[in-house]
Amino acid sequence: MKANAPIEPDWRVIVASLGYITAPGTRQRAIMRRPSHEQGGRIQRRTSKGVTETGIFLACWSGFISTTSQPGAPFVYIPFPFRDDDLENMRATIRCARLANLITATSGGPLATPLPLLLDESEGEHGTLYGHLAKRNPQWRIATIGDAMAIFTGPEAYVTPSWYPSKRQAEHVVPTWNYIAVHAHGPIEFFDDPDRLLEIVTRLTNIHETSRATPWAVSDAPVDFIAAQLREIVGVRIPITRVESKRKMSQNRPMPDRIGVATGLAASKLARDQEVAPLILVQD
Repeated sequence: MKANAPIEPDWRVIVASLGYITAPGTRQRAIMRRPSHEQGGRIQRRTSKGVTETGIFLACWSGFISTTSQPGAPFVYIPFPFRDDDLENMRATIRCARLANLITATSGGPLATPLPLLLDESEGEHGTLYGHLAKRNPQWRIATIGDAMAIFTGPEAYVTPSWYPSKRQAEHVVPTWNYIAVHAHGPIEFFDDPDRLLEIVTRLTNIHETSRATPWAVSDAPVDFIAAQLREIVGVRIPITRVESKRKMSQNRPMPDRIGVATGLAASKLARDQEVAPLILVQD
């Protein structure tokens, strides 16, 4: 995103197919203008001095956004029909996600790393996330502004308006995307204690090896080799203080359209489409 004027370092905006994110403690108003087609649009930051930053976003259009960022306001745009406040649903998405995106804000801009994270549900009200970064990854060395955020995504699929029976009555329909996403926020801690690191890599390994016929274990490798590997990573700990979930599964469409989407996805040759089909509510 190219800035037309300098901005204070505690403000950021990230635009993605999930929506947009702004830093806490800010008062500026971000307006995402309605794009002329489904492939793009424009986002502006406005202050009392006028528009100071303009950027481009690429996302599937499902309407337009006009939201004021205030302390405690949601970090992700979630229309009411798509909001999922069920903690167990959120935890299930986190557990099933094979890879998360860890995002931290810095004075030089946002940093992001894709990495597996495990959820320890016994620590804290919302649980605590654990993982590790390569020691050469600069993300852990750069001072973080505010909380970190981990993004977990679940099943997702493209939805063609051709599946809507309502299309036959009105042509005012557009494509969209169905998906599940969870944003977990909290203060981040980095650590290099060998015993803690060994515990984390062992737990992560066990989670992903359990389903195999002959699971591999960290203890299968030579002790000195594992010790050398641990010296090349840094542990990550995020006690979750806030968690948000967006479950967009055509809830805003009339029942005939929902049935059409579920039927179309179930008939798809793509396994990821078939995974989404049963998640669409086809009964009130």
